[in-house]
Amino acid sequence: MTEIRISGDLRALVEHVLRQARERAAREVEEAEKRARELIQRAEAEAKAREEELVHAGLEEIRRARRRLVSQAELELREELLARKAAIVEDLISSLEAELVRRCRQGGPEYLRGLVAFVRDAVATEGGTRVVLHLSREDLERYRDEFHHALSGMDVREMELREGDIPGGVVVELPNRGLQFDGSLPQIIRELRPSLEKLLAERVFAPAEGGDG
Repeated sequence: MTEIRISGDLRALVEHVLRQARERAAREVEEAEKRARELIQRAEAEAKAREEELVHAGLEEIRRARRRLVSQAELELREELLARKAAIVEDLISSLEAELVRRCRQGGPEYLRGLVAFVRDAVATEGGTRVVLHLSREDLERYRDEFHHALSGMDVREMELREGDIPGGVVVELPNRGLQFDGSLPQIIRELRPSLEKLLAERVFAPAEGGDG
């Protein structure tokens, strides 16, 4: 599969989403840590009360009970933080996808250049005299002539445009080669997800938790 090139516009959008996420992540983590502190304080109070009950059982039993109660509170903290982080990641990626869908529907020169570049790269790399392009309804209606013009000069004898069930981007099919290149918006989001999660960990969660960044 050809490499999907991420435009400067998409990088700027990702940076914008990350900046908005930082404040929210800090607040979410702070709330989770406050909850954890309350759990640990409650565990400490309960442990202290248990100490009086267990004093006759010896100091070692008291220490074990104390460690057990505090460890349970710490485990609840970790689980709550992980759940909050997962929710933030899902929400941000959903927001990013919705914004990308909106921008795809708006179209524009940069978006069209990205579609054309993906199609030309696929055809130039793998060849094929017949090309089928799967596009959203909006792109099919507004870019029909542009795609025919974009492939002029290439060894393409037949090009067919079809409406695909995608919100944006393009899927390039080369029937005589038995190949398909998925440059649709959902596929782009899937391929971006690992790097987005890494960026969130490095640029949002680490600063919110007092790490570097």
